[in-house]
Amino acid sequence: MFEEIRNEFDNDQGYVQVSYDSKKKIKMSVKKQEGQKVITMKMEAERMEVNLFNLVAMIYEVDLYTSWFPFCKKSLNV
Repeated sequence: MFEEIRNEFDNDQGYVQVSYDSKKKIKMSVKKQEGQKVITMKMEAERMEVNLFNLVAMIYEVDLYTSWFPFCKKSLNV
C-alpha cells in the first residue's frame, strides 16, 4: 500500500494543473479517477515553511473537507 502511495506522488500521468502561484512556487493539480466519482488533489511546492502539527491536524480532519473545498460532497478516511 505504501509503495502505491509513494509511486503516485512521483507519477504526474492523468493530472491536470489547475493553479500555479509563481511567487510562492506552489502548483496544484487534480486527477479524476477513472470509473469512480473520486478526484485526487496534488499540491507541490519547492519549499514551504509549514508547522508539522498544523499540517497533520488538517489532514486528520478529513471529515471537514466538505466544508473547506467547494463541490466536495463526501470525504472519507482511507
